[in-house]
Amino acid sequence: MNQILKPQTSRIITQNIIYGNSSLLKILIEEQNFICAYTQVRITSAFTVDTEHFNPTLKNTLDDTYNNWFAVSTKWNRNKGSIPKWNKFQPIIHPTDETLEERILYNNGVYEFNDEDVHAKNLVLYLNLNQEQLVNQRIKYMAHLKFLLNTAFHNNLDELKNYMSQEN
Repeated sequence: MNQILKPQTSRIITQNIIYGNSSLLKILIEEQNFICAYTQVRITSAFTVDTEHFNPTLKNTLDDTYNNWFAVSTKWNRNKGSIPKWNKFQPIIHPTDETLEERILYNNGVYEFNDEDVHAKNLVLYLNLNQEQLVNQRIKYMAHLKFLLNTAFHNNLDELKNYMSQEN
């Protein structure tokens, strides 16, 4: 799983954008490189997206700030659940944690973690990141990337252009 970076130079911070501002979600999506913070699925125009409060207990408090806000799939935001579910999966690693990518590893579509790392385990289980649909999407996406890299590597640019034009 990829760590979500929260730059201190973000327009959200420098322009003092608050939750509820109409530009907040757009900026979060751009900062996350059009990737859902939870599922790591590419956000497209057909994608329904929410501004998510990672820690729901902070919502509508003074501590609910930029570091708690993420652009996420509406479906996964709803699956995440309520405060009682949040409380059940504590302690939990934060999506911005610098050690996240060392603690939650990708293996053929599945996110793996050391069973003794309760924080990492709880994030994967809380967000249901190894749900079959997501695993299959990740496998297909990686196959797609490998094809593109192989095609580009072999300098068969005509085939690559043809393939890309079929994608759109």
